[in-house]
Amino acid sequence: TLAAAVGLIRAEDLSGLFRLVTEVSNELDSSLPWEATTYERIRNAALLGLFSAKAGEARARGTVAHRLLELLSFQEPEELPDAARVEAVAATVEGAPTGRDAVSDQLEMLERFASSRAWKEIASCVSVERESSFAIELVPGDATLPVLTGAIDLIGERPDGRALVVDYKTDRLDPGGSDDLGAKVEERYGLQRDAYALVALRRGASEVEVSYCFLERPDEQVSAVYTAAHEEQLAERLAAAARQLTGGEYPVSDRPRAGLCTGCPGRPLKGVPGLCSYGVEETSRGS
Repeated sequence: TLAAAVGLIRAEDLSGLFRLVTEVSNELDSSLPWEATTYERIRNAALLGLFSAKAGEARARGTVAHRLLELLSFQEPEELPDAARVEAVAATVEGAPTGRDAVSDQLEMLERFASSRAWKEIASCVSVERESSFAIELVPGDATLPVLTGAIDLIGERPDGRALVVDYKTDRLDPGGSDDLGAKVEERYGLQRDAYALVALRRGASEVEVSYCFLERPDEQVSAVYTAAHEEQLAERLAAAARQLTGGEYPVSDRPRAGLCTGCPGRPLKGVPGLCSYGVEETSRGS
């Protein structure tokens, strides 16, 4: 990537550019006709041209929600933005709809969050910082690795000195509650979680809880706790992912199938060899 070329890489770029997944694949999941890993989703969605309307809608929805959350005081009673304020904020975001349904969607997310345990946990902190930017060396002194940069939605300090990192997610979830949020975080945001934990520990926290708050189900936070004893392990995992990107390592899937391979320009066709190491039979199978 360009960022890697100049010695900088965002936390969101690790493991298949997971910022893109954060903003896009939550919308694409319901429309992609395949089961895919993070990298596979990005590659195939790009090849099939799905980063257009869907991508823009997902990104805009998330951006509006994050800007509205920055307005919260985390003090009782919480004063939520009204419909007019939501519409005004949405109007500042490219591609964000400002109609009644879109405004209602944002208001519902805010109301759920403001009445959730997640809000109460943040409110109990002695201090909070919103959109906290960072830039850290993955392995201090290792010039072969890029600098990790990014921003944390919210980082707070609890009364006992422990850190709380909160990352808001606007993924559209199954209304029936069938989504496994723990599995979703592990699959899509595992390295992002590592990055946020490492940042908090490098800032001096003795312990940090990294909590993922899905705004459609904010009472079901997915959290993990890290201490200083985890710092080396976190840095190693992130460094390994960064080396893959900077080294240009993009291995093919170990599960080729029609749903994944359809649309890939490297896929072989009957009688026409392709760039892929797999043949027609493997890339055409159902699962």
